[in-house]
Amino acid sequence: MRIMQFGGLYFLITVTLHFLVQQIRQLSFLPQVGRRAAGLVEAPIMLVLIFITAALLVRWMGSKLSTKALLIAGAFATGLLIVSGLVLDIGVSGYRPSEYFLNADRTTRAVYLGGLFVFALSPALVQQMRTKQI
Repeated sequence: MRIMQFGGLYFLITVTLHFLVQQIRQLSFLPQVGRRAAGLVEAPIMLVLIFITAALLVRWMGSKLSTKALLIAGAFATGLLIVSGLVLDIGVSGYRPSEYFLNADRTTRAVYLGGLFVFALSPALVQQMRTKQI
């Protein structure tokens, strides 16, 4: 149960931060540089916020969880992120799932998949860094 609580809270905080960063991106970067470039500017900002969120949550409630449990929590949060993204993006844009994936360019898709990978692993990586005192 604690794993799901950690994963759910990790997901909610990160999605909230992403929403805020996305609003700033759309108001400031998007008109000047275009959608793809604005998304690529947003990606490193989100990676830093993901890592900070994971670190704070591990410190607050994940210190009693094992690295394996944090991997599961990260995978659970990533699953929530993928499903919510598909539901919202496909629901809002009206794309069929196959069209949704085919319309993204390679760079954007690679950055998105890399971000998901980092998102899933961050809690466990933070825990490992804490236990080794790096």
